[in-house]
Amino acid sequence: MTAKRTAVTFVALVALLGAVAAVAPAPWYQTDRDVYEATARQGFITDCSDIHCFRVLVPWTLGRLPGSSLFKWKAYAVLATASAAIALGRVSTILGLTSRAAIIGTWIAAFGAVPMLTLFDPFTADPLMFLLGPLLTADLVIGGRGRVAIAGAVGVLAKEFAAAPLWIFTLWAALRRRWDASLRGLTVALGVTLVWVALQLTLMLRFNYSYAGSASSDVFGGGYLARWLSFVTPRTAASVMVSEFGALLLLAPAGLVRCGKDVRMLAVAALPAAAAFAYVQQPDRALWNFHFIVIPLAALVLQHLSDRWCALFIASYALANLRIGAQLRFLPPAGYPLALSSAIAVVAIVLTFRNRESIVGIPAWREGISPPMSRRTMHRVLAAEVLTALLFGSLVLDISLHKRVEIGRGVNTRGFRGVARVSTLPRGHRVAVLGGSAAYGYGVDWPATFPYVLERLMNESDRWNFPGVPTDVVNLAAIGDGAASYVGTLEAYAYLGADVVCVYDGYAEPRNAGTRRESAIFSRIGYLPILPALIGGDHRWAGGARPAVAPALDDRRGDASALSCERESAGYCASMIATVHWAIAHHASVTVVTPPYLSARHRAQQTSLAAELGRQFGGRADVQHVSLGDAIDLADADLAFDHMHLTPAGHRRVAERLVDPLLNAIADRGEPRTH
Repeated sequence: MTAKRTAVTFVALVALLGAVAAVAPAPWYQTDRDVYEATARQGFITDCSDIHCFRVLVPWTLGRLPGSSLFKWKAYAVLATASAAIALGRVSTILGLTSRAAIIGTWIAAFGAVPMLTLFDPFTADPLMFLLGPLLTADLVIGGRGRVAIAGAVGVLAKEFAAAPLWIFTLWAALRRRWDASLRGLTVALGVTLVWVALQLTLMLRFNYSYAGSASSDVFGGGYLARWLSFVTPRTAASVMVSEFGALLLLAPAGLVRCGKDVRMLAVAALPAAAAFAYVQQPDRALWNFHFIVIPLAALVLQHLSDRWCALFIASYALANLRIGAQLRFLPPAGYPLALSSAIAVVAIVLTFRNRESIVGIPAWREGISPPMSRRTMHRVLAAEVLTALLFGSLVLDISLHKRVEIGRGVNTRGFRGVARVSTLPRGHRVAVLGGSAAYGYGVDWPATFPYVLERLMNESDRWNFPGVPTDVVNLAAIGDGAASYVGTLEAYAYLGADVVCVYDGYAEPRNAGTRRESAIFSRIGYLPILPALIGGDHRWAGGARPAVAPALDDRRGDASALSCERESAGYCASMIATVHWAIAHHASVTVVTPPYLSARHRAQQTSLAAELGRQFGGRADVQHVSLGDAIDLADADLAFDHMHLTPAGHRRVAERLVDPLLNAIADRGEPRTH
C-alpha cells in the first residue's frame, strides 16, 4: 500500500475499533485490571505473586499519561490493534504477497477474535505483542537488526513473546542455510531473551516477585496447557479454537500448501515457539500471537475471490468476532456469520487450487540495511551472552532450590523460614521470632514449627481489640545463631516492620554473630544464595545441618551457679539486653522466651537472665518474659526427638503457650499500623 492509503486505512481502523471499544460492555469476570493499575500507580508491588506483575512496560507507560485508567487502556488497545493490522499488511508484502492480499490481511488482523477481546478487556500486554510480531519479522527479513534489537529489548519488558520473532527468524535462516544471518539472529535473540531474564531476576531478588505456583511456570507438570485442559473438555477446547480462529483454520493450511518454499519454512520455523507458548499460556490466546504467519497464508487464498466476495468474507468474519471477542450481545449469534465466512473460505480454497500459478515467495534475500557486525565482534558478543546466560542460569537454579526446600526444612530466598516477603503489612501486626535451631524448628518441616502454628492460632483466637486484623509471624531464627547475632538479624530484616519481637533463645553458642553474615550477597542485597553452600557441603540453609549445643550448658562443666549474668554468662546476657534495647528503640514490643530447660546449668543461666531483664525493664509494658523451661520434658521422645529439638507435638505445645502473651503484647500497642 502507498503511504497515503496506509494512513487512510489506519485512521479508518482507529475509528472503527474505537467505536467497538466504546460500546463493549465491562467484563463480568475477574480480570487483571487491579494488578496492572497497581503497577501503574506504584511502579513496583513488593511481594507480588501474580505473573502479570512481571509485565511492567505497558502499565508504567500508561500510568504516566493523563486521563482515566479505563480510557487510557482502551485507547492503547485500539491504537496497538490498528498498528498491528498495518504492520501485518507490511510483512505480507515483504513476504511476497500481492498488495491486494496485504490489504485483505490487514482487515482480517484488525477484526480477529482475540484483538476484539482486548477491546472488551484491555488490561493486558497482548495488543503490543500483536504489533511486535509482524513489526519485528518485517524488519528482520529486510535486515534491520539494530532496530529489532532495541524494539525487542524494550518489548520483553511488556511480555516475553517479544523475543519469539527473533528466535523464529534465527531458525528460519538456518532452514534456508543462511548461516551468517542465522548466527546474527541468534546473537540478537539471545541478547533480548537475557534482557527478559534479567528483568525477572531483578524483580524477584529486589522486590520479591514470584510466580506463586502459577501453572505457566510448572513446566514439568504440563504448564498452563494442563490446567486449561483440566477445566475444559476436548470438545470445548476444539470449539474455542474454531470460534476464535474461524475460517482461518481452513484457509491457512491451504495457503501453506500453495505458498512458496521460503514462506513455508517460516511457518515451520514458528512451530517450536507456537508449541512452547501454547504450553505455558492459554493456548487459544497464545496462538493468536502468531497471526503474522497465519493471516498472510489465509490472505494468499482469499485473493482469488472478487472484491465483493472478499468484502463479504471480511464483514462476516468481523461480525462473528464482534460477538465472540468484543462481547457485543446486541449482535446476532456468531454461528451464522461464522458459517458464512467458512463457506466463502471453501470457495476460495477451490479457486486457489485451480490456479496453480499462485505460488509466492520472498523475491530476494536481503543481506541487511544496517552495517553487518564483524564476525570477531559477533563472537565476542555471543561469548559474553553465553557467560551471562550461565550466570542467570545459576541464579534460576538457586531460586528453584530455595522453592524446593522452603516449604520443607530449608529457608526462602530472603534467608528465613516460610514464605518470603520484603514489605510490611498493609494493615495488621507482624511478630518476628529470633533464635537458633530450637526456634528454627530443626528436624521438622515448616508447617510443623511453632511460629507457623502460632500464626494460625493467633488469627483463630477471639480478638476483640482488633477484629479482622491479621497477624503475621515470620521465623527469623537460623541454625547455629546465638545471642550475639540477634541485633544484626533485626537490622537485616528491619524492612519487615515487626511490631513484636519474640526472642526464643535456643541452645547455640551465644558468641555466634550470625550465620547469614557469612554471605556477602546477603549483606548487600538481602538475598541468601543456597547453591554455593550446597556445593561446599554446607546443608544448613536446606535444614540438614546438625546443630551443636553450646558447651557451657553441659552439666559436666561444673557448678551451675557459675553460669549467671554476673559471671560466665555476662556476654550472653549483654547480647540479650542489647537485643531488647534495639527492638524497643525501633518501636517494637519484646517478648523474651525461655525455652525448655536442657540442663541444670541452662536453668541457672535463664533464671539469671530473667532476673536481669526484670531489673532493667521491669517497669515497661512493652517488655515481657515468658518461661517455658518446665513446659516440656526434653527427655520425652514424643515431644523432643533428640533431647533438644521438638517434634511437631512439642512445637504445637510451645505455640499454644505463646498465644496469649503475644496477643497481649499486640494489644498493648494499641491500634494496628496503617500504611
